[in-house]
Amino acid sequence: MNKDIQEKAQLLNQWILSQESVIEYKKYAHIVEANEDLKKKEVLLKAMQKKIINTKAKQEPSEELVKEYLKLKNEFDEHPLIMNYLISKEEVNELVQSIQNDINQQINKNVD
Repeated sequence: MNKDIQEKAQLLNQWILSQESVIEYKKYAHIVEANEDLKKKEVLLKAMQKKIINTKAKQEPSEELVKEYLKLKNEFDEHPLIMNYLISKEEVNELVQSIQNDINQQINKNVD
């Protein structure tokens, strides 16, 4: 990669990492990752998803399992840490999308 491009990419990376939304996201990601209760619930949810897929593939009734899964998923999603984590994650995604759109617009300007 061109050295000038690499330097500019590093500057952009540093700028992105210094943004409040990214700092907030990293903070919540660390807190969520360190929370044992949330980790256990996430593992349980993933196991339940697999079980639901397997029962549907075998055409076995899974209504009760789906209800139980949805209840636990709702509890998980409504946990304040998860809510804040997901909001901050969305903000970071919007920032990255915005940067990507700006870069694409600049490229298209230079092509025309």
